[in-house]
Amino acid sequence: MGLFDVFKKNDNSEGGEYHSMERSADAPTAGAVRQAVETPAPASTSAASQPPRSAQQAPKPQAMDTPLPAITPNKLMSVNNPEILKREDSARVLGYFIERYDADKTVANLQNCMNNFMDVWLWVPMRMQFSTKDAAGFKTQTMERKYVPKDPVRLVPELLKAPNGDVLYFSFTSRDEISESFMQKYVWMQMPSLQSSIFIAKHPEVTAIVINPFSKNLALKRDFMMKVVKKKNPDGTVESL
Repeated sequence: MGLFDVFKKNDNSEGGEYHSMERSADAPTAGAVRQAVETPAPASTSAASQPPRSAQQAPKPQAMDTPLPAITPNKLMSVNNPEILKREDSARVLGYFIERYDADKTVANLQNCMNNFMDVWLWVPMRMQFSTKDAAGFKTQTMERKYVPKDPVRLVPELLKAPNGDVLYFSFTSRDEISESFMQKYVWMQMPSLQSSIFIAKHPEVTAIVINPFSKNLALKRDFMMKVVKKKNPDGTVESL
């Protein structure tokens, strides 16, 4: 099943809020979308953008507000931290229900996906983000003189723009779902679904979150992510979570 197949509106009138946008007539094929994922184009570029890949290897990034540190691609597959494995096993259950929903698109199967999504941890590709000053400093470095960042280095989820213009937040239920070529492009973090929902709520340009884009996958549109945040904090705001 292709990535954008999950964007098609289901015939069931119930549960429609969980589907993403209707596929436009000129939407790309699944193969074209996968090619875009394998060679991703950042959804936006800012003054604090990434320096050349060679410059990214030197600094040690500071993670976002998550309990676990970021994991580099070459170490990701060998991590055996019991807490990471426990969280991954729980997320595999979500992967199982996504496969069931892909095979039989009933409201009950969709509800199982939603119930498991609420408290699951997902693998999210992250990119390093430097301050404007440091981004400019990297442009001045030479082979003889390497530039060392002066300001804290943040990690932010990578947003990818699909050929039809949709801005997507990618996530994976397990390391088995991540293609090797995609894995090598990013630093990885295990993030709770609530934190992913909050990020999307704070970034209105994000259209949907896509879970397991390389296999049986599910896209949850922005409206649903806002409901996840509200369910967790019905009387507060995004900033108070």
